[in-house]
Amino acid sequence: MINIKSHSGNKLMRTVIISDCHIGSPEANVGKLNQFLFQLECDRLIIAGDLWDLWDLSSDNIRRQFSSTIGILRKLAAKGVKIDYIV
Repeated sequence: MINIKSHSGNKLMRTVIISDCHIGSPEANVGKLNQFLFQLECDRLIIAGDLWDLWDLSSDNIRRQFSSTIGILRKLAAKGVKIDYIV
C-alpha cells in the first residue's frame, strides 16, 4: 500500500489519478482498490476511464463490488475530495 501522508500529517498528494480498474472483470482486484481508496487522503481524485466493466449487472458479486467502491467514493466526496471521472 502506498503511504501518501507526510510525517507531519499534511497531505503529500494533492491529486491522485487512477484508471483501468475494470471492476466486474475476473482480473479486477476490488479489495486492493477499495483499501487504497479508503486510505486515500488527497484534494482531488481523477478517475481516468475504465473503472467499471459492467457487462452483466445480474451478478450479485459485481453489484456488491460496485456498491462497495461507490460507497467509498461517496465518503471521499463527503470529506471534500473533488472527484472527476473522465470517460
